[in-house]
Amino acid sequence: MSFHPRMRCEIHGLVPAAAPRVLRFDGMVADLWHVEGRRGGGGRYVSPDPRIVVMMDEARLALGETPSGRPPLGPVSYVPGGTALWGHMPSARRFRHLDLHFSAARLAAILGRESVPNAPLLMVENARVQALARLIAEQCAEPDRPSAYAAALIEALVVELFHAPEPDRPGALSAEALTGATGHLRRNLGRSVSVAELADLVGLPPSSFARAFKAATGQPPHRWQIAARIERAETLLARGETPSAVAAETGFSDQAHLTRAFRRATGDTPAAWQRARLRSNRGSPVQDADGLDGQDAAEPTQIERRTAS
Repeated sequence: MSFHPRMRCEIHGLVPAAAPRVLRFDGMVADLWHVEGRRGGGGRYVSPDPRIVVMMDEARLALGETPSGRPPLGPVSYVPGGTALWGHMPSARRFRHLDLHFSAARLAAILGRESVPNAPLLMVENARVQALARLIAEQCAEPDRPSAYAAALIEALVVELFHAPEPDRPGALSAEALTGATGHLRRNLGRSVSVAELADLVGLPPSSFARAFKAATGQPPHRWQIAARIERAETLLARGETPSAVAAETGFSDQAHLTRAFRRATGDTPAAWQRARLRSNRGSPVQDADGLDGQDAAEPTQIERRTAS
């Protein structure tokens, strides 16, 4: 069993409430985490190996490909190797998550493919995957079956996740129309884009477009563009630009407007978020995940998960 996770994390406001409970197999590892999360806490996670993450409780870390994450929708995510993922805590809660790490060869073998899926699948609902995850978590916490039982459950979860049909979204935009609309919104962050303009772009009446866009994304176009502006603001702040310059570049009327929207999205002001990010980028000593007990949750921390084989 030479495979072990190579996860690297930079976190703030998240502290393990107990040591992770780990199951190891040939080419895959399952670990169950109990975490204390502070409002506004979060982190950046990246591993060269593919993994599946299942949030086990109603309290969830919002996951996304940008620092503010996304609204905490479904509990199941697949993250390809090398993909950076950000988490964000919308409220102070204790939560559990099950992480399933795979070697690329083992995951491809389970799926009967030559290669592993290379596109992220973030925060989806899948009742069967959730049921299998609960059984796996029980074996992590208190194993009472042969190891082959948990290994079979993990393989079943993988097959279910990647062979489940796409959920129906009645009335949603086609993928092509959605890509065109969101691309137009991103290219025009500096100004407000009307529903009529977007509807004309994809050839729909404005009222039909508004309903279809919300069915596809879960929010109206105006809110989607604000979220995209916040994502861009985070990128610029992380580079060291001033909040006033960021406000001007991302379409907010002034720094106060940016501050209000940014605080609603992330729980922090732009200046506070930037200070924490720059502190985190300077880095602190890397340490084992199970050495975090007693760490000050307010300070950014780098973790390298190391699981002995």
